[in-house]
Amino acid sequence: MAIEFCPLADDVGNVADWVAVAVGAFAAVATTIVAYWAYKTSNRATDIAADAKEIAQEQHNDYVAQRLGTARILGSLLRVEVGVLPTKMAKLLRDYDKGLARYRSSKIEGGDELTDAIEELHYKQLPAAEGVLEQLHTLPDQIGENVASFIGMSRDLAGTAKRINGRFIRIPDLEGSEMVVGYRGDEADFNHLRVQIRAMLRSSISLADSFNRFSGVQELTYESENVAAEWEA
Repeated sequence: MAIEFCPLADDVGNVADWVAVAVGAFAAVATTIVAYWAYKTSNRATDIAADAKEIAQEQHNDYVAQRLGTARILGSLLRVEVGVLPTKMAKLLRDYDKGLARYRSSKIEGGDELTDAIEELHYKQLPAAEGVLEQLHTLPDQIGENVASFIGMSRDLAGTAKRINGRFIRIPDLEGSEMVVGYRGDEADFNHLRVQIRAMLRSSISLADSFNRFSGVQELTYESENVAAEWEA
């Protein structure tokens, strides 16, 4: 019996071969495309990271420049107020000591002088600094922290002075005002108040010295104002 060949078999085989070739070619092209886009994506990610780093550096530089600029402005604003602080505190201490001595020798004659000196302690010692309290952190070398600390001491001193002032016994005088005739609190209150004033004087000298160095002002000894003498008293 003769063997017959089907002509369609060759055609089917040829089609399958071409399909395999086409699939292989498509896969190669697809792989190339994917690799290309992966390469582009990787480069883009690298560029984005570099751009982000550059932007972050620029923002940091802007922040530093702004902080330094604010610090310079604060230095100019507070230079005088902080610079005269030791002299101011020394005068407050002298007036207080003088009033206290007069009061202890004669409560009636020295009462007004003492209460006047105490009332001076009610006021803010660094009003300009308190007005820019939120910007003090821009000052370098812990100067801002020291200024804020002094403001806290000043507020505490004012509170003590107001409490003491409220304990004086006053009566109307012939001129229609009031005169001090006694004190309903503990006499030790006066010593405590003096300790606070001296502590602030000591702190003011250190603060003024550091602030003068920051501001480029020649460092002062305050000896001409007898500040050192008051400090050591």
